[in-house]
Amino acid sequence: MQSVWLNRSVVALMGSTCLLMVVTAFSSSASQGLGIPEWANFGHFAHRRLAEFVSLLAVGTLLVTYRGGGHSLHQKLSAGIVVGVFLLAGLGMGAAKFGTSAALGVMQASLLHFVFAAMVVLVLVTKPAWTESPTFVEDEFRPSLRLMAWMPALLIGVQIVLGSAYRHGLVGVIPHFLGAFVVAGLLALVGLLVATAYPKHPPLRQAALGVVWMMLAQIMLGVMALSYRAQATGGGAVWDKNFVLFTVGHVLLGSFTLASCVWLAVVIRKHVVDAVAAPTASLDGETA
Repeated sequence: MQSVWLNRSVVALMGSTCLLMVVTAFSSSASQGLGIPEWANFGHFAHRRLAEFVSLLAVGTLLVTYRGGGHSLHQKLSAGIVVGVFLLAGLGMGAAKFGTSAALGVMQASLLHFVFAAMVVLVLVTKPAWTESPTFVEDEFRPSLRLMAWMPALLIGVQIVLGSAYRHGLVGVIPHFLGAFVVAGLLALVGLLVATAYPKHPPLRQAALGVVWMMLAQIMLGVMALSYRAQATGGGAVWDKNFVLFTVGHVLLGSFTLASCVWLAVVIRKHVVDAVAAPTASLDGETA
């Protein structure tokens, strides 16, 4: 029963944070892309109210996790989420008191993505299916897949920081643009390799293909947002509303892409074992 309440609590927290990211990205893009400061002002007001609500939900989730002694993974994730949420609140209060800056904006935007990814993973590990015993498979990759498990999440994390830096004017579009295609190619390769190496292992196959599809959708939205931005005339002209929509979608999907990469790493660490340690009941042993 506790796991059910925990899952519902985290789902509410994830949904609220998702809305917070949409409002934040919308207020930022609307002030640039639509030239309507009233929309940006409303976005800033909604951002503060949603941030307060997310903070309360994060604390409530932590209390639910520790009530009656939950799983250690649940406790660590929920504690990390609370720390991240309060760090975001501290950055926000610092910006309100001392003024915003591009560097501070990048820190807030990037941290919000990482916190949201942790929420998505916590939702998945609180589902009943996660408590089932793992179905072990041998690590068929060299270098080891277990060692490379966190590489996709690390690459996406770097892209998120570069994208935030570009939107806040710290760097040009070239690093983020070129990095996007390099990272997309590497993640697609990793995802397809894992999916084809373990075709009869549903958790691994689904997690790997999830990374591939998320990455493809992210690239499409990014290209569309960039194309609308490139169509803007000089001198701070008003941009098309599609620019705002595609930019918000690109930012939001970035968090889900990061979460899918983290989830792939978690699934790999659960089910993939070194060849010398693989149980005889592994899928590889059964199909050999």
